[in-house]
Amino acid sequence: MELFKLYLIANRFLGDVEIINIDKISLGNINRTYLVEYFNNEKVPKKIILQSINNIFDSIELLNVNHKSVTDYMELWLSNQSISNDHRRWEVPSLISCDSNGLFDFSFEGNSWRAMKYIESSFSISSVIDVKYAYEVGYGLAKFHYIFSRYDSSNLKITVDN
Repeated sequence: MELFKLYLIANRFLGDVEIINIDKISLGNINRTYLVEYFNNEKVPKKIILQSINNIFDSIELLNVNHKSVTDYMELWLSNQSISNDHRRWEVPSLISCDSNGLFDFSFEGNSWRAMKYIESSFSISSVIDVKYAYEVGYGLAKFHYIFSRYDSSNLKITVDN
């Protein structure tokens, strides 16, 4: 995609900010994902994730409703100070609403786009090459299952048939 179009789309979520750089994130199998770096109003560098949503989903709106439901639930769970986070930092990629329409997606040239909070000092791996990573992946997955063991899954909507 042409860079100036990515700048235009990113500005729909960020408002009138100075975008420094946009890089494609090559990991992932479904959506086209980009890391957007920008200066906020105080000239502090910030980042967001920008995604072009694959058209396999029947409803982008329901996909984002599910995303928001899950991240809101997890953020509430994590904010409960009586629950131990095992001295680990736990953050969720919350959706950012679009400035131009107030929704969590923006349609541009037939594609739906969304933006999410960037989690600093995070990284993705495509395969586990070290037992320490395997342990942390397993720990994180177990914690995720524990957190959502009381989540009412009837809140989730079907976004892909079958």
